[in-house]
Amino acid sequence: MQFKARLGANYRKIITGAIMILLILLCVSQYRSKELYKEHISSEMNQDFIQFIACLQANTPLYNDILNAERITEGQAGTLANNNQCISSTIQQYVDLAVKLKLWKEGSPYIQSALNAQKITLLFHEMPEGKLDADQMRILQKVQELNAKWMAAAEGTESQEYPYKWKFSLSDSLWLELIENIESSTLVYLKENDMGSIEELWLQRTEIK
Repeated sequence: MQFKARLGANYRKIITGAIMILLILLCVSQYRSKELYKEHISSEMNQDFIQFIACLQANTPLYNDILNAERITEGQAGTLANNNQCISSTIQQYVDLAVKLKLWKEGSPYIQSALNAQKITLLFHEMPEGKLDADQMRILQKVQELNAKWMAAAEGTESQEYPYKWKFSLSDSLWLELIENIESSTLVYLKENDMGSIEELWLQRTEIK
């Protein structure tokens, strides 16, 4: 009986030990899966924001060339439409992620940048190739001003991880700082120009006609 009792006790210890080992392995596996997921998201995030900044940078000489020539080509309009779509979708995508991670208040008004970039996208999708009139020149100058504010906001948001000027990941708040700085610059721009949306520039033109 004593032998059976000891055997039963040892058996229970073995089972308990095996369960604990399995639980530890499960926890380690879940932790590793979460870390791999974070690494994957961080890699995509970094690529997306580097592309976002590249679009801002690429817009600068395009606006200058168009305004200097006082005309726009189909290719230039298409590139500006694509670049501003990238700007809009990147901001919206990562605001949504921030809300999901509870890093951003749901229902926050901080979407003006995405909305205005989308309005600019539609402007260039609909803009015909050719010489620009005075109103179109004025509109493009104002659009250029907003892009310059976005670029300045990006330049003012730098990574502390040398030698990178910009490096974005879930473990660093730089991506949130960039969105906040871009959004602040948009709100300042709209206030300075007494507008609710940049679209008012060309809606006024349509109404006058």
